This record gives sequence, structure tokens and C-alpha cells, in this order.
Amino acid sequence: MSDEVSPERPAAGSELAKQGERSLSPKQVGSAALVAVVAVFAVLNLQDVTMHWIVGTTHTPLIVLIAFCVLVGVAIGYVVGRRTRAEGRGSSKKSG
Repeated sequence: MSDEVSPERPAAGSELAKQGERSLSPKQVGSAALVAVVAVFAVLNLQDVTMHWIVGTTHTPLIVLIAFCVLVGVAIGYVVGRRTRAEGRGSSKKSG
């Protein structure tokens, strides 16, 4: 047996133990609230609707249409956000 002393571990409630924990940012809280509002809105709109396409007409639950529109909006926002960040990085390079 060795007489080595093991390093002390911080107690579960100590400040050192809390440093590894992550807190929610205001952006995350806002996103979660937005998701909750959209989910409630979608669930309250379960009736069927008629959709007129260029080549035909379909009947679908409104919740499906809402979910589709939200996904398209998120995809467009993601693409525009990536483009904006890429342009910002490109403009910071000095030519010459």
C-alpha cells in the first residue's frame, strides 16, 4: 500500500464544482420561449385546410402547414445567417 494522498475533490455544492456547470443564455431562453409559443399555436390549429397549388389542390391539417412554414423559415434564416457571417469574415481581411 502506498501513502500517497489523493487530490481533494470539491464538494458538490462548492464554487469549484459549479464552475463546470453551464447556465442558459438569454438567447437560448428566448429561443425556447419562441419554440413553445409556436408549438402551442400549432397544436391549437388542428383543423383541415385546403391548399391550392399551381398544379392541384390538397387537403392537409393546418398543423402540418404551420410546421412546414416554420422549417422553411428556419432554413432561410440559417442560410442568410451563414452568408452574413461569411461576408463579415471576408471583409476583415486586408488586401495587398
